[in-house]
Amino acid sequence: MRLMSDKDAAARDRGITEMSAIGPHQLRKSRQAPENLGIVIVDDDNAIVVFNDMAERMSGHARDNVIGHHSSTVLPPEIHTSETNNSLSSTGEKPTGPLRAGLHRLSVTRHDGTCFNAELEVSQLQVGDRRLHVITLRDVSPAAGHVLSDGICATIVHETDRGIVVLDAESRISHVNPAFGILSGYSEDEVAGNDFSILFSGHGRDIRTLQQFRQQVSEGSSFEIDIQARRRDGGNIWLRAAATPVHDAHGVLEQTIVILSDVSRDRDLRYLQQDVVEALASGLSLREVMDFICRRIERIVPDVQALVMMTEDGKVMHPIGRASLPKAVVAQYDGARIGPAAGSCGTAIHRHEEVIVPDIATSPLWEGLADVPLEHGLHACWARPIILRDGQVSGAFTLFSPEPGHPSTWCRRVVGACVHLCMLAIVQEHARQSIDRLAHYDGLTGLPNRAWLRQYCTQTRPHPAPRVTMVLNLDRFQKINEAMGHAVGDTLLMEVARRLRSTLHAGDILTRTDGDEFVIMTETAPEQAAVRAERLLRILDAPLMVEGVELRPNASIGISISDAIDPVEDMKTVMKHAYSALSQAKEAGRNCYRFFSPEMNRAAEDRITLAAALRRAAPSGKTG
Repeated sequence: MRLMSDKDAAARDRGITEMSAIGPHQLRKSRQAPENLGIVIVDDDNAIVVFNDMAERMSGHARDNVIGHHSSTVLPPEIHTSETNNSLSSTGEKPTGPLRAGLHRLSVTRHDGTCFNAELEVSQLQVGDRRLHVITLRDVSPAAGHVLSDGICATIVHETDRGIVVLDAESRISHVNPAFGILSGYSEDEVAGNDFSILFSGHGRDIRTLQQFRQQVSEGSSFEIDIQARRRDGGNIWLRAAATPVHDAHGVLEQTIVILSDVSRDRDLRYLQQDVVEALASGLSLREVMDFICRRIERIVPDVQALVMMTEDGKVMHPIGRASLPKAVVAQYDGARIGPAAGSCGTAIHRHEEVIVPDIATSPLWEGLADVPLEHGLHACWARPIILRDGQVSGAFTLFSPEPGHPSTWCRRVVGACVHLCMLAIVQEHARQSIDRLAHYDGLTGLPNRAWLRQYCTQTRPHPAPRVTMVLNLDRFQKINEAMGHAVGDTLLMEVARRLRSTLHAGDILTRTDGDEFVIMTETAPEQAAVRAERLLRILDAPLMVEGVELRPNASIGISISDAIDPVEDMKTVMKHAYSALSQAKEAGRNCYRFFSPEMNRAAEDRITLAAALRRAAPSGKTG
């Protein structure tokens, strides 16, 4: 046994005196510290005066061997304020200076020379005119394996926002926490002793859910299950139950701990996504899908009104979806310019980022635009751009609120999902348009094709006024194609399409219905049809240089006049008549036009004869 020096004995006696001055309550508190907490009390001379049981176990030092000794016997030198203390351990000198107050994480050396990581908290305790230092030690080594006390566990159960239900072996409720009451509306007294099924909504699916719950409890493993529950006030709520069966040492079920969380909003959002995907698959138009999204978001996010805007060129925007938003507010956006101060929506598109305006009345982004929404009681507006996969901004999803302020976390979460759904809808619309263009438009000239014309003739209702249809067929195009190649033929076709476009009037329709065939439908009066046909022939006859070769496109034109009462039947008949007239033009020697009507043909022939006579007479001056 080590003999105590006179100095150590004096320190011990002084410590005993100071301990007496601390008082029984404070002394008992230090001795009854939590089981995993070491307590060391040091006086102003850095002599240890208190060393509790846990400090003994953690450090390996016996209490009798450290009381009255310098604190460095147990504590690391870094805990002192002296700047030289870090190098003292190698010289054997004792650290100087007072202990550093606060929380420290340091390595502590045990009596046997091993080390452990400790969390040391230093605080001061005034006893009369003397100052003591209280050091608490907690082992924070990974292997320390902290065990939560019953008190800490009780605090967690009481303070968590998740509902906790404890069931006995028969699935009867034995305990619930306060959060359960908030979720369900029931107090512990109202549910204690009742079967867990008291929470169920009474829906037909509940029987299957309850059977599944009990089956999984009997299997003994932790599991999760969604339950449609009914609150005490009669409202429905979806709860996710995370259940953990607890067994005794013999494997017999003692109780089941169930942690409940409200997933009603999660399910609302999932149903929204599922319904929109179904709407996309159902063939609804883009506007119908966007309106649907707006209606659904207004159902699950209270006190907001939704609007979806689109832009084709990044300069102006147009509304594509709305629900309850007043028409006057929507109209203000229709055709509005996009820019750095174009309201929440136009600014979000311009910036390519979310724009939150908590108060429309005072926001510079709404200068000159705020009157209309304010008149309708809308004071806040939040917009998020709809960005496609290629980075292009195609629009914005916008929410208006009657109350000034920022969107809630739930609101922003729903908007994020809706923006993604809007992006999918727009991508699908672009794909649909591309497919439609491939199916109904000529890839070479960009003109509507025969399928488009057929659909037009059978599904539209043209104006019943007289209508002129011209079928134009290029003469000897096949020979040009064979002699000079398809590249030259394609160049010729594109030039012919360009020339024909240049002759169109408002309301005219031009289509390419075959390799060398075009159809023009026009509101031109029947008596002007011959004039239009002659002009077409002249424009086409202009020379065209292709790969150093001069080409002069010629065409045969068949013309049919429509004046029937039934426009649809008339369109079918008119097309037949126009093709019949085209055959006549080819038989007449090509590079000419013919009408289906014999009377119109005779009139056209008279015009041609007269024009030829005038040309012959002009040089000799015999015109009159």
